[in-house]
This record gives sequence, C-alpha cells and structure tokens, in this order.
Amino acid sequence: MKPLTPLPLPSMPYFDAIVDAKEEPRHARLVALKPTVGNCFQAYYQNRQQLHTVAATGLTDEAKDDLRNCYTGDTVPLHQLKRDIIAHQDPASAALCQYCGLNAAPRSFDHYLPKEAFAEFSTLSLNLVPCCLDCNQLKREAWLQNGQRMIVSFYYDTLPITQYLHASITLVAGVPEARFALSGNAALYGGLQATVQSHFEKLDLLNRYAKAWPAVLSENRQWIHDIVQNAGVAQAGTMLTQRATELAQAWSLNFWKVALYQAMAASQPFLQFC
Repeated sequence: MKPLTPLPLPSMPYFDAIVDAKEEPRHARLVALKPTVGNCFQAYYQNRQQLHTVAATGLTDEAKDDLRNCYTGDTVPLHQLKRDIIAHQDPASAALCQYCGLNAAPRSFDHYLPKEAFAEFSTLSLNLVPCCLDCNQLKREAWLQNGQRMIVSFYYDTLPITQYLHASITLVAGVPEARFALSGNAALYGGLQATVQSHFEKLDLLNRYAKAWPAVLSENRQWIHDIVQNAGVAQAGTMLTQRATELAQAWSLNFWKVALYQAMAASQPFLQFC
C-alpha cells in the first residue's frame, strides 16, 4: 500500500469544462450550481484530514442528478480529469490498485465520499481514487459507519509504517495453504486500526490474498526447489527473506506479497515441499 497524490487545487476548472460540455437545459442548471459546488469543494479540502465530518449539501433531486451526470456522462473534459489524476501519481503507485495491491493498472475511480450521497463531489479530483473494478464493486457506497471511516484514504491518511499484515503457510493434506491475518496490536496502526480493519473486511482482502497465493507459488516454486536442492533450506529461506525486504522497500511492509514471502521463508515444511 502506497499513498496517492491528489491533484493540486483549484479543481473548479475541471468542473467548469465538464459543465460547458453539457447541453441545455442541463447546462444552464449546472451553471447556476457553480457557486454552491465551489463552496463544497473548498469545504472538502478544508476538512480533508477529517472527512467523516463532511455533511452532504441540501440539493434538489434534479440538482443531484445533474451533478452525478457530470461524472456518468461521457465528455472529453471528464476523460482529461481522469488522465490527469493517473498521470499525477508516481509510476509505482499507478501500477497497482492501492486499495488491494492485487490488480494492475487501475481502470476505474472510486468516489471516496459516494456520489449517491454526495453528488456535489462527483467530479472533485480529491474525491476520485483510482482503483480496480473489483475494489470499486466491493466498496460501492461504503465509507462511514457509526462515525468511523470504513476505507483508508490514500490521499490524506498517514499510512502506518509498521507491519500489521502477516501470513502463514501450512501443509494441508500435503498441499501448501497460505492464510493472511491482521495484527490485533493497535499500536501498529498509527491510529487507523478500525479503518484499516474495516477496509480489509469490506474489500475481502484476506480472502483475496489467499486466493492469489497459488499463482505466486507457481511463479516461485522451481527456483525455490533448485536453491533447496543445491544450497539447502536455510539459503532458500534467506533468499525469500531478501525478496520480502526488497518488496517492502518498493511498496511498504504491508504489501501482501511481503507477508507472503516472509511466510514462505519461515516455513520449513513448505521449503521441504518445494
């Protein structure tokens, strides 16, 4: 998991361009909404470190529909906004969906504050998080429960630098099986324990990581086997640990493959299986 970089303000030029691409009478209605939308954008930015305090603006159903259409309607300025958000990320952050760390090259955008409840933020760049389709579909409208944010904000949360994601590998009927778990130590989460845990639960990450394990085994089994045969189990464990360290430096200690390579290195039954 790596932080994402929000586009710098101002965001209104994107909204203005999208509005100008609309036909009448929607165009006129959206022009009348510009002052309200501008105030909403400012309120979002001012409360970016405490988004749970942001309240939806009182808008008519027609106004909400018009504002959502700014995102759902296919326009050249909207495509430009999406391209600019992706281009603003460093290559590593743009290479994977940071919501899960599983799927490559995010091709959808999550509305962190859902556009159904917060139509005014439908085209706010700060509210558009590049992510994979799987995560977008799993998250849907979720973001707040009992006043607590359910999803990590990769734009504005300070991500924990200590490791809270771990894996273990056991042999079940002679076949290696990987399991993932989150630590119960609140001190490891930098104040984000509840948000991180609900993020993992809502996006089904522990199960998704376990399902991705066979592909990692297939990619690595032959070279692990060769090292075990030629240099021994201890050397294979050392090399797997080194691989985990390299991935942690590139992605973070809580990248799922870091935990997986650590688990492979620590499991003598697995290494002997290879």
